[in-house]
Amino acid sequence: YKGNRTGPPVGPVGSKMSSQKKGRCHSCSALAVVDEPLFPVHIPAMARERIIHADWDADASVWVASSDDVPGLVTESKTFDGLLKKLRTLVPELLELNGAMPKSGKASYRVIAERHEMTHAAE
Repeated sequence: YKGNRTGPPVGPVGSKMSSQKKGRCHSCSALAVVDEPLFPVHIPAMARERIIHADWDADASVWVASSDDVPGLVTESKTFDGLLKKLRTLVPELLELNGAMPKSGKASYRVIAERHEMTHAAE
């Protein structure tokens, strides 16, 4: 699915505000019909939530964070709380260095964490 998730709602299908477009879901490749606005949608920088992915690296025993929304962000920490503490400093610094910090000086971000574990049957 590639649609307008963060912008304002578009008009009903077939209205003058939207058009239908066929596409494929990015995760499962299923066909989907998506409403797309006929005009560009400007999303203010403050309203845009940045996504940061945090993954557990079992080989190194650390949490690793990276993001396509925060240029240059790659960091790690032995604990998840330690990673969050690093992000509170790194995210605003990197946004400012890349000229991506909103004029308000405030930027929101979401940390999506993933950790895979293996379990074994009891003997």
